[in-house]
Amino acid sequence: MSRSSGSNLVVVGCGGVTYHGMSRMVTWMNRRTSGRVTFVDPDTLEGRNKTRQWGLQEGTPKVAAACDLVRQLGHEAQGFTQRIEEVKEPVGSKFLTHSRVLVVSAPDNHQARVQTHRICSSWAADYRIEVVEITAGNGLDHGYALGCVHTSDGVCRGDWTQTHPDIVEGAQAERRAQGRPVACGELDDGGPVQSEESNHLTAGCLWSLAERMWKGWVGEYRWETDRDGVQRVFTRDRSSCGVVTRAGVPEEVTQ
Repeated sequence: MSRSSGSNLVVVGCGGVTYHGMSRMVTWMNRRTSGRVTFVDPDTLEGRNKTRQWGLQEGTPKVAAACDLVRQLGHEAQGFTQRIEEVKEPVGSKFLTHSRVLVVSAPDNHQARVQTHRICSSWAADYRIEVVEITAGNGLDHGYALGCVHTSDGVCRGDWTQTHPDIVEGAQAERRAQGRPVACGELDDGGPVQSEESNHLTAGCLWSLAERMWKGWVGEYRWETDRDGVQRVFTRDRSSCGVVTRAGVPEEVTQ
């Protein structure tokens, strides 16, 4: 298979983070890809989505909305309205045509994040490519963008499943039982634990991390909102990367 043209960007989950990060996504595509993106998300738009994403008719597949917007911005797009495990083979065989692929994982549940992580590893081995994976999640006052790199020889540098076990195994029910906040990006019984602001900030962290990882850096960003409404961004060791008020999102987050 030729690895010189086609898609090298796959986005799993077309919710608020993807929507609010669209301009950053296109900027990244202009620098790093031939201009085609593959979206994967089985969900359709619901009434509660309208407060922070898309704003289209209820029942519209989220991938259709994402594809339409990317095409309006001048790029090719392909969408799958199934779960990532159901389209693993067609995405891998038809659309992973670069030697390096960026996979952005931003679904609304941890099961999909873990499944995507495993599939990224399999894509790297099966197609002899390097897969840069970033998984992102957000709540009302905290969020993250975690990065790792899967290589064709089965090595995973910066493997977030080793450093964040709370994401991997049944954290949601356990946290509820303990009366603790539901983990980032999860849906609680009362509705989404996200906001337009938190989606904006997580998207900014995600695409800043993507640009840095493409240059070889492996790591993660975390952010928190304090009682005064100031949002602070940290690296894994909690050295401050930037301070942002509710009025905006950093154009670039620097270490």
